Amino acid sequence: MNTYRKTIYIPMKRILFLTLILLGYANVMGQDLTFTFANAQITNDGIDDYYDVDVMIQSTVDFKLGSGQLYLTYNTAAFGSNVSTSNNFDYSQPVGSILAEEYGGFKAYKDFIKNDNTTSRVSLGFQQGLGSGSITVNNVTSTPKVLLHTRMKFIDVNEDPMIAFETGTVYLDQFYSACGPVAGGLSDCSGEPGTQLLNDTFDSSNSPDTTAPVITLTGDNPQEIIIGSGYAELGATTDDGAQVTIDSSGFTDAVGSYTITYNATDIVGNVATEITRTVNVVAVLSTEDRELEKITLTPNPTNSDFQILGVSEETEVIIYTINGHQVKQVVIDDSKSIAIPELASGVYFVKITSGNSYKTIKMVKN
Repeated sequence: MNTYRKTIYIPMKRILFLTLILLGYANVMGQDLTFTFANAQITNDGIDDYYDVDVMIQSTVDFKLGSGQLYLTYNTAAFGSNVSTSNNFDYSQPVGSILAEEYGGFKAYKDFIKNDNTTSRVSLGFQQGLGSGSITVNNVTSTPKVLLHTRMKFIDVNEDPMIAFETGTVYLDQFYSACGPVAGGLSDCSGEPGTQLLNDTFDSSNSPDTTAPVITLTGDNPQEIIIGSGYAELGATTDDGAQVTIDSSGFTDAVGSYTITYNATDIVGNVATEITRTVNVVAVLSTEDRELEKITLTPNPTNSDFQILGVSEETEVIIYTINGHQVKQVVIDDSKSIAIPELASGVYFVKITSGNSYKTIKMVKN
């Protein structure tokens, strides 16, 4: 009895394609994705209050990310209903995030979409722009990395934000590994699809605002004030709009050195690290070198320029307002004119420094 055998020939290109797909599938099998929040803070743009937070992603197995979709829930008392439609929500791809990656000058991800899923749930989706061969690194690893940044505008900043990942079964497993082509170029997710990633874990515990404001001083530190002119606060700001509390109670208008303190607490109670400024009050004439007493300023009052007479070596000239703000600084080595047409009419102090000695002269600009 003869046995009939049929031989099926599979083209080599097809074998290669199937091999690459299977290898890609094996590389992402068994990994677990974890999504967390980071850097949550309440900010203010001078008009409105916002809730800002980064969404982080990590995996037990390194891989190249494809397309994905997330769902977030929130407190409508804090942000209103349908935050996407009402323009109270946005998400972005900050520099350094996965969704901002570029390879060869081309963006790896595209088609960023936000939609209201319900009145208290919003979805954020994106597509892959480049093929897996063009994405040259595994951009999801065991180290948490920023995937994207979200921002919601408050309608009532005193309400609890209650931002959280939606963990209902239907909203899980919405991410894929990168599709091809593995040889590079734009994505071809129909011809060389990626793999759906399973076993999502969502951790919303870091969504509350736990970031303390950071205080930045405005103006000089140390600040120098001429005796008799009074203390003029230069001010300070915070990175999230929290109000700065300034304590200058220890200042007296007498020659000496004083410490001004700056503190801030945001609306949810996060306390900034205290910042200090040193304020030095100096006499109108302060010199260790009696030769500086020979230096004079002319004309005084002046209309547009003046000369400093008696200078014989390199000398620094700094002009301050009566409130201690520096408005001009030059270095001279003779009695040449110093032009000040940009200065408004008023009283100024001119500090003349030579070596370790200095002299301050009151000047009137007409």
